[in-house]
Amino acid sequence: QREVGLDVVFVLDISGSMRKDSIEGIPKVISMVNAVNKAMTEIMKDRNNKVGIVLFTTDATVLLPLNVYTARTTSNGIGQYIQYTTHEDADGHDLYFINANVTGMAQNTTEVTGDESMQIGLAKGADMLLQQEDTENRQPITILLSDGVPWYSTTEYDNVTSDNCTEIYQDFAINNYLTILTANYYKNKVTEHYKDAEALMYTIGFDLTSITAQTLLNPSEENVNACIESGQAEATTLYNYLTGIEYIINGKEVRNPYTEYNYADGAYIGEMTAEELDEIFAGIIEEINKVYETTTVETSNINMDVYRIEFENLDTNENITIVLDNQSQEYTLQELLASSTVIQENGRYYMDLKSAMFTNVYVIDITYYEAESTVGTLTSNSLLSPIPLLGEIREYIGK
Repeated sequence: QREVGLDVVFVLDISGSMRKDSIEGIPKVISMVNAVNKAMTEIMKDRNNKVGIVLFTTDATVLLPLNVYTARTTSNGIGQYIQYTTHEDADGHDLYFINANVTGMAQNTTEVTGDESMQIGLAKGADMLLQQEDTENRQPITILLSDGVPWYSTTEYDNVTSDNCTEIYQDFAINNYLTILTANYYKNKVTEHYKDAEALMYTIGFDLTSITAQTLLNPSEENVNACIESGQAEATTLYNYLTGIEYIINGKEVRNPYTEYNYADGAYIGEMTAEELDEIFAGIIEEINKVYETTTVETSNINMDVYRIEFENLDTNENITIVLDNQSQEYTLQELLASSTVIQENGRYYMDLKSAMFTNVYVIDITYYEAESTVGTLTSNSLLSPIPLLGEIREYIGK
C-alpha cells in the first residue's frame, strides 16, 4: 500500500457526440466506459486510493462521489464500476445511458445527450476534491476526457455554477478561452487546499484534431503559437485572448491572469482506437505510480533456489561480521562452522541461509576478509620458476 494515497477524479464528456462512432466504428461512449473501468480496476488495487466520477454535458452530475469502491460485477478480471445501456427511441435511434455499478450505492442512471459545458464539469470535479477534509499524504488528480469543444461557458470562470454557465458565443474561441481560465483557477484552488501536494491534471481529446481543440486541452506555448501561425480566424481569436491582445467579452473585461496558463500535466489529443484509449489511461496511471511507489510488503516462507553464499578466498584467521535486522555481531569461522551456519566442502566455505541463525530475519548483511596471496609475488628468478605449472598457477590466482 502506498504511503501517499491518490484522490482521482474522472471528468467525463457524455454529450450527444459521444454516441457517434470513433475512427474504428465503435461508439465513443462504449470505448470510454471500458477504458475507465480498466483504469479504476488498477487504481482500486490499492485501497488507500479513492476515485470519483463527474459526468458533464449541458450540465454536470456526480456519478460517483470520491471514495473507495468495489464493483458489483467483473468481466475478464475487470471491475465493471460503471456500465452503459442502450434503448431505442420512437424513431429507432439508439439512446445511451451510463450508470454506476458499485456495491452499497444506487445505480444513478444518466443519459448521454446534449452539448458540452466543460467549465461546469471542471468546477464540479474540483469541488469534489475541495470537499476532502483529510488531505494529508493525499495526491489530487483530475483526468478530463472530451470529444468536443465547449458550447456553453461563463465569464465568471472562477465561480462556475449550473445557473451561470449558459452563454453561447458565436466564436468558439471565447468558450475555449474561458474554459482554460477555469481549469487553471480550480487547479490552483485544489493545490492550495491539499497544501503538501500540487494538483495534477491530465486531458484526453477523444478524436479531436483542430488546433483550437488541442490548445483548449493543452495550452502549451507551442500550441498557442501554432494558433496564430495557422491563420484561422477562430485560432487567432484564441491566441489574442490568451496573450492579452483581446480581453473584452460582451462588454465585460476578462483578462487572463496567468503567465503560465498550461494547466495540463499530460495531454493526449487526436483520433484514437479503443485500444489506444486504454493505453492512454494505463499510461497516466503508470506515470503516477512511478512517482508514488508502493511500500515494501513483508513476506514469509520464501522458497529460495540458491541458499548458499560462497566466501571466495576467505581469510580464515579474521572474524566474520553478520548484521541481522540492524543487529551486528562478529563471529570466528570456528564458531560459525560449529553452528552449521558456515559449511566447508572441498576446501570451500559457504554461508547457509537456511541455518537457524536466519530464521524470521528479513535483512542480512555479511562482511568478511579475503586472504592475501603470496604466490603473485613470485618472479622468474624464483626457485619455482623451473616448474612447468607456474604459469598455470599464476593464471588461476589471477582468475
